[in-house]
Amino acid sequence: MSKFQNVLQQAQQVRTSNEGVYEKRRELRIQSMKNAAVEWDKILDRRRVQPLEVKSTDGYISAEDVAKECGVTNRRITEICRRGEITAERISNRWYIPTPTAHRLIKAYEFKKASGNYRLFI
Repeated sequence: MSKFQNVLQQAQQVRTSNEGVYEKRRELRIQSMKNAAVEWDKILDRRRVQPLEVKSTDGYISAEDVAKECGVTNRRITEICRRGEITAERISNRWYIPTPTAHRLIKAYEFKKASGNYRLFI
């Protein structure tokens, strides 16, 4: 046997002996990923938010609709609601304003536009 053939034979032996190691590593990696996925599912199940009771929006107007009527941005109306300048209720990430308050706010903005006054009196 030549030296070259001897080296080739040794390389094949190493390759065949390492195949089992690589397969075992791959199996362990897959198993650990499966275990991690199961653990994450458990964590997410614990964190999963229960659905909120949906409150009725009867008698309320959304801040978006009020903003359109007033001719201002939705952000301006939500800031007024957030500061507590008007009575409003936040339902699932949206602001709802009671109908009488909304009409009063719309009239105040109409007066502000008509008079050219920059101060808003609610």
